[in-house]
Amino acid sequence: FIIMCLFCLRESQSMYAVAKVLSPVFHSVNLNLSASCRLSAALKNLLQVAGNDVRQLKLCFQKPGDDAAANYVTSLLSRSFPRLQLDVRLFDCHVRADRMGILAVRLRSAPCLRTLYLEGTHLDDEAAEALAHALFYVPHLEELELSDNQIGDPGLTAISKEIHHVPNLTFFGINDNDVGDASIVAMATKLKHLPDLRELRIGGNTVTAPGLRTFFAVIPNMRNLDTLDVSSSSKDPARM
Repeated sequence: FIIMCLFCLRESQSMYAVAKVLSPVFHSVNLNLSASCRLSAALKNLLQVAGNDVRQLKLCFQKPGDDAAANYVTSLLSRSFPRLQLDVRLFDCHVRADRMGILAVRLRSAPCLRTLYLEGTHLDDEAAEALAHALFYVPHLEELELSDNQIGDPGLTAISKEIHHVPNLTFFGINDNDVGDASIVAMATKLKHLPDLRELRIGGNTVTAPGLRTFFAVIPNMRNLDTLDVSSSSKDPARM
């Protein structure tokens, strides 16, 4: 498989020509998009010409500083790529509840989504609930990262209720949010639906010692779980 890596993609006639010639043979495309990046003619052509042949598309946005990342991802998810494995990673950009609502709707046309990283994207309970209702439409999801947000008990509880729709999940991260004992325990009772889960990160929240004891009392036997992070928050090391 040929892997195409485009870093800090820029508008370029030569890049457009290269994509037009080579796009039919691309099978795996990795795009690491910078803050100043915009969707170029080269990328447009690549997706239009090779969309049906690309097997894996990885998009990584590092601190875009505006809505470019969220806008691009939501527009991409409205496209149809029948055999695509989609990996979307947004870091420290402003998705928020309204944008998450749009993204959740677009996920209905993205059953190919395998990885969704929304770390530090200002998600709150409303955004988490919107995401929860979208899990039904992404049954092949394998990794879900929601750390460093403002998700509380209502948000995690909503996600836990719908988590059975993504039975292939191998990684779930919700570190450094505002979830407490009730939602962590509720989530533990739903982990039986995730037999392939290998890594679970719940540290840095408002979970108490009694809450953790209850969590371990009700968590099912997870044969494949090899990493469980319950560390205290960097914001308040003494909280747990």
